Amino acid sequence: MQTLPKISIITPSYNQADFLEDTIQSVIGQNYPNLEHILIDGGSNDGSVDIIKKYENHFTYWKSEKDNGQSDAINQGFRKATGDIVAWLNSDDQYLPNTLHYVAEQYIKTGKLEHKILFGNCINLNTETLGIFPSDVAQKHRDFTIELTDFVIQPSSFWTRQVWEQVGELDEDLDYGMDWDWFIRANRENITFEPTDRFMSINRFHSEKKTSLGGMVRIKELSKIYERYHSKEIQNAYLKYHENGKYKKFRNVYRRLRLNKLQPASKAVHSLFFDKKVSYQEFLNIIRM
Repeated sequence: MQTLPKISIITPSYNQADFLEDTIQSVIGQNYPNLEHILIDGGSNDGSVDIIKKYENHFTYWKSEKDNGQSDAINQGFRKATGDIVAWLNSDDQYLPNTLHYVAEQYIKTGKLEHKILFGNCINLNTETLGIFPSDVAQKHRDFTIELTDFVIQPSSFWTRQVWEQVGELDEDLDYGMDWDWFIRANRENITFEPTDRFMSINRFHSEKKTSLGGMVRIKELSKIYERYHSKEIQNAYLKYHENGKYKKFRNVYRRLRLNKLQPASKAVHSLFFDKKVSYQEFLNIIRM
């Protein structure tokens, strides 16, 4: 019987006591025999440390002290990791049952460890309305490009330690787009991206989630990633669309009037306002971000 590969899970956390215990339990509940769970807390003062201590026998390593943000915490965790397969799970997300066994099987299905990025679906859960909506990463992988839109769901993504070492650490100057930036770099290193239809995580949305609070700061940061890897025209089109709410309002009115029978609302917006700037396919990518 083939030995299961060692999996390292990094959990960065800061003042997430309302969610942290569920996250920890979702890792423990995997019952994966060759697991390394590393938790890097940024010096929480909301009771998180009490929760961590409650489960400290389940951690290979943990600490709670001030850091330089989420990317720094994740990088610290990966420097400690010794697993064959690695991933990070934020402290407000959860793994679905049997995820790690499934991941291991996908990496050794040929009899040896495959160096790739495996990414699957998630259940997106609004913790305040209890509304849920699923993802379809395989479809998005076919329709979009990771270079222009981030369709990889971070809590449902895994890769080998060799891939991590080849691509390098997260850019610690990024607070909102560090995972997308890393995936772009992986793509440029010709790393294989392998989608799966399996649902592997619960991605929880709430009013305190960092991406929910990002606003224009997040948009400005993502625009810098566009500038880093693409033309000024794409960066400017992204900013123009997301800085000005009139384009989204136009799309909503267009649909209410059922004009989408003539042509899709996005096609109309592109034709009227962005046709000379970026291609329609590029436009479909950047409006998703």
